[in-house]
Amino acid sequence: MAKFRLKPSFNKFWFGLVLGVLAPIFVLICYYLLQYSYLKADTFLFKIFLSNILSPLLSLCVLVNLGLFFIFIQTESYKPARGIIAATIFYAVFIFILKLAL
Repeated sequence: MAKFRLKPSFNKFWFGLVLGVLAPIFVLICYYLLQYSYLKADTFLFKIFLSNILSPLLSLCVLVNLGLFFIFIQTESYKPARGIIAATIFYAVFIFILKLAL
């Protein structure tokens, strides 16, 4: 059975990095649209910031990177998988700083 492989132009570290940074933001936007669409976006961000759920919510949004990582590993696209890991580490540091600051 032949394995699916990415085109060489997408088998790059930066592709995984950009995808790993944007995917949790996309999940956060979907959460906003599904649960809090009656609020303006700035009010939603202010509300989650004041109620101290920003860091747990971001932590849950970053879980999508786990799925992306396994997809890239299964397709033997190791460079984008490294980018996903780098983006996840970036989010982990950011969330850690948020937890210390709040």
